[in-house]
Amino acid sequence: MKLHLALVAAIADAAVEFAGNGEADGPKKGIKEGKSKPKNSGPPMVHCSVQQSGSNYYSIYGYYGGSYGPTVVSSTSLDHGLSGSVSLDNYVNDLYCYVDFASECDGQGVDIEVTRMAIESSSWAFVNGSWIRKDNCGYDSVKFMYTDANGDTQYTEEDCGIFNGDAWSISYLYSKKPATTKLSLVGTDMKMVFESDYSVRDGFVDFNWQCRSYGNDICPSKFDGSADSGCYTQSGLWSPGKQVTCSMDNAACMTTTCGATSINAFFRADLFHTNDQDSDSFADQLAKGTRAIYREGSTTPLVKDAPCGYTVNGNGIEINWDYAECQVAPSLNGDKIEYGVRLSSPGNEPGYETIEFYVDTLASATCQYDREVEIDADGFFINQEDVNVEDSKYGSLLKNFKCLFFEDANAKNQIKDHNIVNMGERLHGRVRSKNNGGFGLVYKLQRVTFTDASGTLNPAPKFHVIGGGSGGMGSTVVKAAVQKSKYVPKKPYWRQVGRNMKFSFLSFGFEHLADQNEVEVKCRVKIDIDPVMFPDAALGGEGTRTLGGDVEYNYDEAGWGSDDYYDEDY
Repeated sequence: MKLHLALVAAIADAAVEFAGNGEADGPKKGIKEGKSKPKNSGPPMVHCSVQQSGSNYYSIYGYYGGSYGPTVVSSTSLDHGLSGSVSLDNYVNDLYCYVDFASECDGQGVDIEVTRMAIESSSWAFVNGSWIRKDNCGYDSVKFMYTDANGDTQYTEEDCGIFNGDAWSISYLYSKKPATTKLSLVGTDMKMVFESDYSVRDGFVDFNWQCRSYGNDICPSKFDGSADSGCYTQSGLWSPGKQVTCSMDNAACMTTTCGATSINAFFRADLFHTNDQDSDSFADQLAKGTRAIYREGSTTPLVKDAPCGYTVNGNGIEINWDYAECQVAPSLNGDKIEYGVRLSSPGNEPGYETIEFYVDTLASATCQYDREVEIDADGFFINQEDVNVEDSKYGSLLKNFKCLFFEDANAKNQIKDHNIVNMGERLHGRVRSKNNGGFGLVYKLQRVTFTDASGTLNPAPKFHVIGGGSGGMGSTVVKAAVQKSKYVPKKPYWRQVGRNMKFSFLSFGFEHLADQNEVEVKCRVKIDIDPVMFPDAALGGEGTRTLGGDVEYNYDEAGWGSDDYYDEDY
């Protein structure tokens, strides 16, 4: 029993003496007494091998001195020398050696992934004449050496620590993790370089490697920076088990034009895969029926020269789809309304059930629109007797809307630049929305604002006839009345795009100005996804906005909304 206790004590003392935490005097004992050789700076001259031996100080298994097994080095090469693995196990002390690998790889270099590591790390570093606590690889280390394109020898940073190596018995010495387990080196003459100091042996390092040139181009065409080249940039050469992506970087391969009610897009033929199975171009294959193109999610191929189909245009295909006719549903992307068309050409055309000849291709074109459009009138003049209102024009979502003013409730006498309207008379406004515009959208008249443009007062006075922070309601100051709708439950100021709306208010002028002054008029329309046509949009998920539920705004009816009214949809 006493002998057993003495053995345990000896092991503990050894840990403190040769590899211990050294709280009082910095690094592990012995390094300052010259037992550890300085770090090597030049290239190693010998191969790592089982014949090499080193000092016997302290093993990871809790003893020092005595006999121990030799270093085990193994290396495998697969795929005609284009990939493989390297393992250095049970390493001894006082090593500085290398292992060759990847000799068949070309100048594109090697991808390396460390799968297992247990290499003694240091918790101390000698900085400016003093020892400081710092995780580093001052004791044992591994790094990689290679020759770059200029013929110069390069080294990666030294690495050490524990990774997938939990079998080590003294884990507090190896709590550091490797700085990285994946490297990509561009060059030739690859070598793993290993170095160990005078104590703490028996660790290991394993890694897999693969030539960066190993693999294939799988994208349908290759973009080399010029518009006349192919369409795609491939993230890396493909090989079994390796993930690669094809990024469409050639703007000439696809062009998109966005109208107020439609999308026009051109898809160049080399967006889609062709091969030696058929010498025809992609467009010719479509024309002959040996290939097909589909709208994503559909099993019915698009029809050439048909509505919601495609046309052959030079070296590609073109679509010109009306959103409503072709049922192109809108969605919200951030604060934009987006219509998108996604076309696919499957790899198993023309219908082979077991094998395929082509790479599956999915190409998408999208149009985005601002959710708020502002109407800038050219401006008009107001005096204490009359008002002259001019036409307003939209700039966003093109011509889906018009905002007009009339002298009469029946909207027969439109106010033009030669008309005179006295203050205090009721002006009748109309928001007219194109019948076929804005498929799947709803809108509200968010705000109508009058601003003095005479430049006499600073800041220029302004007044919100409609809105003013209350979300489309009329101001009782000018007895503004806004037509409400029952289309969206509990959201009375929203209606379908394609449905017109009415509003009216009393004309007015700003105080403290001359008899005649110029004003600017801005109308703001807000647009959203139709929650009745697309109920999922009312759920408030990603990319959607909740329109159902409680009344949209809390407001004081004494100041806003008291004159607003329900009427049949106009």
